[in-house]
Amino acid sequence: HDSTYPDSPFRPGQDGNDFSPLTAPLQGETVIAKCVTSAFIGTDLEARLEAIGKPPLVICGWLLANSVEATVRVGANLGYKIRLPADACWSCDKRDLTGRLWPAEDVHQLTLALLDGEYATVTTTDTLLETF
Repeated sequence: HDSTYPDSPFRPGQDGNDFSPLTAPLQGETVIAKCVTSAFIGTDLEARLEAIGKPPLVICGWLLANSVEATVRVGANLGYKIRLPADACWSCDKRDLTGRLWPAEDVHQLTLALLDGEYATVTTTDTLLETF
């Protein structure tokens, strides 16, 4: 995520913008930078996917209740079949408007429940790897 907010840790040049060594792209892999929560908005992702026949997608990442959720919802609205591996997404604690602090695991499970069925098939990485 290439944030355009001046104080964001996800702005290009900040540590939060770097890939972790485990998820760094391999030599020659395409990287599509996004500046908003959904990877489909303001990028050429949809055109690239259309050009290869609109394949089913596996979407994962950090933050589940933000960028991952937005990308899943828009992708589903565009007609993509989406699989969402629960154990390949990350969540954090979130305070609601009443001041209650919801633990990351609760945020994670609720977000998965909201997406499962209508927008995506929630699965695990082990199940996905068995299908490839």
